Amino acid sequence: MGNSFAVDIPYFRILKPEYEEFVQRSELGRRIERSLRDGRIAVTSLIGIGGMGKTALATWATLRAYEAKTFKYIVSVTAKDRELTATGIVGLENKLTSFERLLDEIAEVLQFPDLRELPIEKKEEEVRTLLGSDTGLIYVDNLETVDDARIIDFLDELPVGVRAIVTSRRSRVRVAVRPVDIRTMNDKEVVAFVLMLTKQSAFKHLGRITPTEALRVGSAWNGIPLAIRWAFSRSKSVEEAIASAEAAVAIGRQSEELLEFSFRRIFDNLSPLERSVLQVLSVLQRAIPIEAIVASTASGNIDVIDSLDDLVNDSLAVREFDTNRNDYCYTLLPITRAFVQHDMRSNAAQARDLHQKLRNWFEAYDVKNSEERLIVRQLRQGGAADDTALVDLAVAAERENKLDVAERLFQQALSRAPRSWRAARLYGEFLRHKRHDLAGALRLYGQAMANAPTRGSDRSLIYREYGILMKDSGEPDATDKATVALKEAVAEAPNDLIAAGALAGVLDRKGASRAVIEVLEVRFGRGDSKFRSIAYPVLLRAYERTNEILKAAELKRRYTESLHD
Repeated sequence: MGNSFAVDIPYFRILKPEYEEFVQRSELGRRIERSLRDGRIAVTSLIGIGGMGKTALATWATLRAYEAKTFKYIVSVTAKDRELTATGIVGLENKLTSFERLLDEIAEVLQFPDLRELPIEKKEEEVRTLLGSDTGLIYVDNLETVDDARIIDFLDELPVGVRAIVTSRRSRVRVAVRPVDIRTMNDKEVVAFVLMLTKQSAFKHLGRITPTEALRVGSAWNGIPLAIRWAFSRSKSVEEAIASAEAAVAIGRQSEELLEFSFRRIFDNLSPLERSVLQVLSVLQRAIPIEAIVASTASGNIDVIDSLDDLVNDSLAVREFDTNRNDYCYTLLPITRAFVQHDMRSNAAQARDLHQKLRNWFEAYDVKNSEERLIVRQLRQGGAADDTALVDLAVAAERENKLDVAERLFQQALSRAPRSWRAARLYGEFLRHKRHDLAGALRLYGQAMANAPTRGSDRSLIYREYGILMKDSGEPDATDKATVALKEAVAEAPNDLIAAGALAGVLDRKGASRAVIEVLEVRFGRGDSKFRSIAYPVLLRAYERTNEILKAAELKRRYTESLHD
């Protein structure tokens, strides 16, 4: 493994494939090749857990680029330092141990071996000049084992025209990168992969395995190429492979060696919160909503949202759409769950604690009122769509100034419960004050109005804020629409002076002076100084327009006295 090259001539050095025959994964192959040709992309990064076939795909794509003469030079290096075989995990010689080693490899392939003797700073300068002189490709395999941060910085700052293709269990390159998630094989690919193995001398014992039998084994190992190959290498017949695979599924236990190889390194590099999220997801065999995950993690805060996104991108967590909730929930592949549970085996108390936290959330034990608890329990267990917890999380994220997270949560809440006036109103407020998107806020307030309660202060608040937004929206009939909304707000909450002041303002704009007097006259004496300062010029103008001279004089006197007071 990794000790020879398929191509090793001046200007081209390409790793020897680790496969005897390549099983076409059409969609992934097309995505990788499109990315390598895309002028906007510097680095194509193949991401996935160990054993998904990242190296095979990257090597295949690099060889295809060589055959098509896409690049003037290709440099390949590998940082792979171990492999999983039938006898266990075997160590390999790591070819890429430092940034200087990478520069030396590039210099050698580009026919400038004398650069090896230069100091590192001068060597980097010369290598960058060489790379930038023509279009080329740098292929770095197993980037996650690289400890020298200068290699990542180098890939982040490639000269224009130079491309890179890298494989890693986590995304590490950050600039002009296109991540390509390498996920499990589909049924067709599984069957093709197993039938391909039967042609190799090491797998003669598979004999005339049928597509159905191939799929039984492949599905049991979650469509992971390495796991399928490893399982067949450990069995002496098709029947034994099927029996051991299905037994592993039945008891939720896969080989410790396979789990360690596929997951240990990436798991050890996770943040404490990411590990906590995986541990929560490993407890149940079903997909669970974001709120349950947040409630069950040690942090219990909205940082869980970002962690979930990262875990999904790393192919560790799986996002599934729940039609009952009208929203996405999260779970783990069985093989991922097996690793996390295996890792937690030494801490039985932790597992019990997570079970208890999830049970408490689904049973709504955090809700004190017994009648309300019954409703919340039904909602949490999937009886209907509920946006409450998501909206609360969004408000918390907004309070912590995590605006992108807050916006995603508001959108998720509305997706889950499109008729939620609370989610629409608070999202509207968010757009209004945090994004300064008045058109978006107005649209959401309109949605909240359409689903508002039939009576009460919440209805008044929604109509009031819609009216205030509408009156300054610039729409041709903005004043008329604002008037209708604000009249409704005042009717529902007669003591709401903000609504009354806003209604008087739009009536004044329309020249409806008697209506202004009707709204403000009875409320002028009730309001505080701020309300009186707003209402005074509007009411005075209404009196003057209607020739109410005595009332205008009295209003001036009262207002002057209030200023002295």
